Amino acid sequence: MGKKILFWPDVYKEQGHWLPTFVWAKELLQEEPEGSYEVSYMGIPDCKSLVGWFNKDIQYHEIFNKLYPLGYTDFSHTTPQGRWKPEHVLRIINGELDDIFTGNNKPDVLVSGYFTSLESLIIHYKYGVKVVISTTYLRHPENDPAMRAVQNLMAYPDSVKQSIIKLFINEDIYSTNQPRREELMDEFVAPLTTFNELIPCPKEFDYQHYVHGDLVHYVEPCMTPLLDDETNDNNLGQDNQTNDENQNEDDPADAVKQYWDDFFDEREQNNQKIIFATAGSQILDYGKKAEHMFDELIRMMDAPQMKNCHLLLSVGEKLLRTRDWSEIKNKNVTVKGWVPQRFILSSGKVHCAFIHGGLATIKECIYFGVPFVIAPMGKDQLDNALRLRENGIDNMLDVETSRSDSYLYSINKVRTDFRIKNNLARLQNIFVESEGRHEGVSIIKSVANSTI
Repeated sequence: MGKKILFWPDVYKEQGHWLPTFVWAKELLQEEPEGSYEVSYMGIPDCKSLVGWFNKDIQYHEIFNKLYPLGYTDFSHTTPQGRWKPEHVLRIINGELDDIFTGNNKPDVLVSGYFTSLESLIIHYKYGVKVVISTTYLRHPENDPAMRAVQNLMAYPDSVKQSIIKLFINEDIYSTNQPRREELMDEFVAPLTTFNELIPCPKEFDYQHYVHGDLVHYVEPCMTPLLDDETNDNNLGQDNQTNDENQNEDDPADAVKQYWDDFFDEREQNNQKIIFATAGSQILDYGKKAEHMFDELIRMMDAPQMKNCHLLLSVGEKLLRTRDWSEIKNKNVTVKGWVPQRFILSSGKVHCAFIHGGLATIKECIYFGVPFVIAPMGKDQLDNALRLRENGIDNMLDVETSRSDSYLYSINKVRTDFRIKNNLARLQNIFVESEGRHEGVSIIKSVANSTI
């Protein structure tokens, strides 16, 4: 029987945290001899469609379905802080995951996301499972998984923190002085410093002065060779993205691919260049910033220079449904709630992309050589824009102050500036070469086969 690898990329359905693991999962499943590794996933109901889109035959353990019911990630809350419920950590402690982590099907390795560091630590303590951390953003060396676990632990009252720590560290943390209290906290999170951590991005893109420990590995960018999941309940017929009444329902990916192939063909027949814009999978986190960018891009399309261009906006299902889009009538603009982003960026037919600056979308633009403009809206996105500038790609706009003429100018800049073009090509070569090394899965396999 093969080694069992369980993936838990994040509590929530944030595609950028899940997609890299599909590359590792696919490589594990293809390992010879067949059956060398068994792969499964666990997550809340919202994330099941993501895994099903990748491989419908992979076992998916649905967890916390009453705490996080279907639709919770996309519609219930608009900030990561609001989405995270401390209660699910207590449920882990109380044995809600016993069926997954005990018995004959107990995984040999849990590959868990950086943002579930506290949960992974408790699972490691409680069940003795080996852990590999997947970190899908370029963190500061001090913001390691141990620090993340401490931050999440601060969400609890002192009495609850004390109870959690005392379960695994046999000393009352609040009956000691402050220096000893800090020592006990460090002791509690110490196992996280012994886990291998995978950052799916070449080191060349990160700040060169960032120095991590020996167990932190920059690995391949993980370009999943398949269509991304839809944002809204995996309903592939949503938003008219399948237009053949006789399509094979067992092959929804083919139907979606055909729809977008037809879209590209129509643009080509009309001699139109495609301008693509997205604010990522968590658009509701950014308030009016994303909507402002979309508004200015729509205004940009009135410029005479854009008469041979077509704007494709991916605005998220909620904004698609709640806003009046009648203004785009008779314009060369298509608005969708969801698009298969990786398929579109890899098509070779995108003239320029406007993105929010999440690492996953930046990696895709670089890997596929798409000229792009970054308009940071929050989180790590400004840092990513500064990393691009350090790499000789000065393509950032201020999303709150830029107007349509700025967006128009930026297209010309990223398309013609020789320094930007040369450095994008340089990074593209690095990313493509890195993708072929398969370093991430090699580390997962070494942990699974270790005796420690």
